[in-house]
Amino acid sequence: MKLKEIVQLSNFYYKLASYKLKMLEEAPTLISTDVCAKCGGKCCKTMPGATKPSQWGSDNYEIKNNIEQALNSGNYSVDFYEDSDPVYHKIYYIRPSVVGSKSMISNVPSGTCSFLTPKGCSLDHEHRPVECQNLEAVDPGGSSCQPSSEDFKLENIVRSWEPYQNIIKFILKKNGYYP
Repeated sequence: MKLKEIVQLSNFYYKLASYKLKMLEEAPTLISTDVCAKCGGKCCKTMPGATKPSQWGSDNYEIKNNIEQALNSGNYSVDFYEDSDPVYHKIYYIRPSVVGSKSMISNVPSGTCSFLTPKGCSLDHEHRPVECQNLEAVDPGGSSCQPSSEDFKLENIVRSWEPYQNIIKFILKKNGYYP
């Protein structure tokens, strides 16, 4: 690949990352009244939902840049999942920040999602974490929810982050955190 092509490609990814960041910054103004509003955001008050790597981009470069921008915005943070399985003992993943948290790494065991409003989630459905996109009410009144399938349970979403551990650790170290 020639230098000119590399520069053009780099400019393209920069513009794409800037566009996605703008979408993330504007997303909180989009009010959605749905299942979350019916129950008052019970699960949203417990812990923000997990995202999947594919929500951040289509390749490692795009995923890294979009995650780094989101973490630096303060709207998202890195959390980790601990499992008894030795292969998946501790996996880092990305989710919205908890209200009041200023850290890039989640340092609280639970808390209210920063995108929860009195009218429900401030993110439109497309921009919500995959865990939140796939909740369904388990009773007619919508007072409790569960993942729509096994694929969207936290432990399964978190496992999708396994190939991206080095990217997350790189971003954290670059910003003074040492996981």
